Amino acid sequence: MKRKLNFGAAAALMGVLWTGGAWALVPSQLNQQGRLFDASGVPKQGEVNFKFAVYASATAEAPLWSEEQSLSLDDGYFSARLGTTTPIDLSVFDGQGLYLGVSVGDDAEMTPRQPLVSVPFALVSNNVVGDITPTSVSVGGQQVIDSEGQWVGPSSGLVGAAGERGPTGPAGAAGPTGPTGPAGAAGASGAKGATGATGPGGAQGPTGPTGATGAKGATGATGPTGPTGPGGLSRWSISSSLNQSDLATATTSYQKINNVGTFTKSASSTTIELEMNSNVSVSTFVGASGVHFQLRIDDLAGTFENTAALRAAGTQFVTARAIFQGLSTGSHTVSIWARTNSGTATSVLPDSGGFGGRVHIKESY
Repeated sequence: MKRKLNFGAAAALMGVLWTGGAWALVPSQLNQQGRLFDASGVPKQGEVNFKFAVYASATAEAPLWSEEQSLSLDDGYFSARLGTTTPIDLSVFDGQGLYLGVSVGDDAEMTPRQPLVSVPFALVSNNVVGDITPTSVSVGGQQVIDSEGQWVGPSSGLVGAAGERGPTGPAGAAGPTGPTGPAGAAGASGAKGATGATGPGGAQGPTGPTGATGAKGATGATGPTGPTGPGGLSRWSISSSLNQSDLATATTSYQKINNVGTFTKSASSTTIELEMNSNVSVSTFVGASGVHFQLRIDDLAGTFENTAALRAAGTQFVTARAIFQGLSTGSHTVSIWARTNSGTATSVLPDSGGFGGRVHIKESY
C-alpha cells in the first residue's frame, strides 16, 4: 500500500540531546517526528510498525544503522527516539552526508530518503569553544590523560633537568607488625593439679516400656439423652380446596386469587417445594392470549419456579411448580396468583368444576 509521510522539524535535524549539565554524556539517539497518511490521504491511527535506517547516500543499498519500533499514532502523528532498541554507533557520524530511510509495516521504503543535517550547536563540534570537561583524553588511540586528570602518556620529552636535592623528609609511620614466628619446643609437664568440682548431672534417660494394663473399672452412670435428630428425608402436606373464588379481572400484573392453605416448616435449612395439579378456567380474553398461574409462600415468589399457562378461554388441566429456599421455621401461607401476558381476562378460577385440584407441599432435608 502506498503511504505518505510528512516529517516534522526534528526529523530534518541531526544533533544530540543533553541530559544534564555541561559535563553530561551525549546520548547516541536522534528525535524523529512526523505524520503518516494512507494512500487516500487519511491520517493513520493506532499501533504501526516502523523501520528506520541511516544510509551514507540517497541511493546506497546497505544501511549504516537500522532498527524497528512499534509506535502509537494519534491522527497520524508520531514521535520516535532513534537508537532506543539498537544503539547508534557514534562512528556513523563522521562528518559525511547522511540520509534517513523510513518504511512502514511490510511496505517498501518510502522515497526520497530524508537528508540529515546539523542542529545549531552541533556546527561547532569540529572545534572546542570554552572549557572542556572530558572523562579522559586519547591521542591516536592511546590514552594520555586518565579519568583522575593524571598524565599517563609517554614520559619522553616531558622530564626537565634534575633540581637540587631537597631536605630529608620526616620519618614515615611504623610499618605493620610482621608475622608470628614458629612455636618453640614443648616444655616439661607441670605437677598434677587439684581435682575439679563435680560436673552437672547428665540428661534424663529414655522412658521405660509401658506397664501392663490395669483391671477394668466399674461402668459409670448413664448420661443424659441427647436432642432429637432431624426428621426423615422429606415431609409432605396438602392444601385445602382451590375452588374458593375467582379473580374477576386479570391484568398484566400478578394478583392473588386465593390463599389455599398453611404449613409449618420444621427446620431453617430445609427446602420447600410446591406443585399444583388442577383444572383452571378463564371466561374471556380481551386483547390477551394467555393467563399465567403462579404459586407463592407468604405472598413471595419462589427461588425457582415454573408457572402454568392457559392459552385459550375455557377449561384446561395445568401443572405449576415452585421451590423456596431460606424460609424460616414456623407457619407459612400458600397462595395462587395470576396475570395475563397482555390485555385482560375475566373470571380466572383454579379447580374449575371442583374436581379436587390441590397444591402439594414438600419439605426436603
